[in-house]
Amino acid sequence: MNAADYYGLDELRKACSGFVQCCINVDTVCALLASAERYIQYKCTKSLVQKVLEFVDEHHSNEVLNLGSFTLLPQHVVRLILVRDELRADEFTKFQAALMWSKKYCDNNSNITLKETIGNFLEYIQFHKIPANVLMREVHPLGLVPYNIIMTALAYQTQQA
Repeated sequence: MNAADYYGLDELRKACSGFVQCCINVDTVCALLASAERYIQYKCTKSLVQKVLEFVDEHHSNEVLNLGSFTLLPQHVVRLILVRDELRADEFTKFQAALMWSKKYCDNNSNITLKETIGNFLEYIQFHKIPANVLMREVHPLGLVPYNIIMTALAYQTQQA
């Protein structure tokens, strides 16, 4: 697709683009994003990444975040997904995805702690939207989210009640 664009072969570029867009589904999203990493400097690749992100945003956010292949994405791609306002995933699923990715990363990089790794993603999770009982049963006991973030989320929820 990028070569067709580079050489000005518009019909071939359109055909390639159409084919790749037909291939965007839950099972291919992570592979497409990981592969696009190598060619991100090209306009066509940027367009493809945008289409993949829109697919994730609009249709299958929670599903994609729960994929095992999500843990294989580069950190900045995970961040790119989690930071999106258009992402229609619930916040606990976002936390679980960040946790799953962080655990995998720490398995491969023993010089960094899980708390330090997941800390890179906490600002993209709106903890006040996670039900209080889930925060206290599932998130807080892990000891990965600073106490002030948990308390702020709980305080927000009590003010809204």
